[in-house]
Amino acid sequence: MIAIQLDRKRVAKSLNCNFEGGDPSTFIFYMTPVKEYGFDHIILIGEQYAGILFLDCYGRVFEWGSMCNVLRVIGDFWSEVKKESRTTRIFWGLEFDGTIDEYEDV
Repeated sequence: MIAIQLDRKRVAKSLNCNFEGGDPSTFIFYMTPVKEYGFDHIILIGEQYAGILFLDCYGRVFEWGSMCNVLRVIGDFWSEVKKESRTTRIFWGLEFDGTIDEYEDV
C-alpha cells in the first residue's frame, strides 16, 4: 500500500478515480479474488465502494469490483490515464475453470 494517505489520494485524484480511504485491514478481503487473476504483487491505492483501486508492478491501474466480480483495466499510470479521455473500457472476467476473459465496453 502507498504508505502516506495524502499520496494515495493524490494518485487517485490524478486518475480521476473515487477514493474512500478505508481501513487497510479490510483490503485482505479483496486479495484472494485479485490473486486469481495472476497478480502476485500489487500496490494498493485505496478502497472504493465494494472494491479496491491498485497498481501492478508495471504501472498499470486496475479497479477490482466485488459487486460484479470483474477487474477493470483503467490503463497505464505513467501515461497519466484520465477517465474522460477513454472511449472504451476493458474488463477482465474470471471463469470457473480459471480462464480470464477480456470484455470491451464502448
